[in-house]
Amino acid sequence: MNISRLAVERLLKINWFINIGKKTVSQSVRQVTNNSDFVTEITNIDWENTTLEASNEITGHLTKKHTKDYQEWNVIVREAKK
Repeated sequence: MNISRLAVERLLKINWFINIGKKTVSQSVRQVTNNSDFVTEITNIDWENTTLEASNEITGHLTKKHTKDYQEWNVIVREAKK
C-alpha cells in the first residue's frame, strides 16, 4: 500500500498555519498568537504525549478493524514522514 501522489500533493499545498494569531469563536480551543508560541507548544512534552496517544489509538484501531492494513502501517508511516 502506498500513499497516492495526489494525496501528497494536496497535503503539501495546504497552508496549515494560516490562522495563527487570528481570533477563533470556539471556546474549547487554546490558540497561539504567533509562530514563536506555536514552536514552543509543539516542542512541549504535553504535545508529544498527545501525539503519542493519538498514534497508539490509530494503531489499536487498525489492529482490531483493519488487520491487513495494519501489516502495512509502518511502511506507510515511513513513507509519510519523508
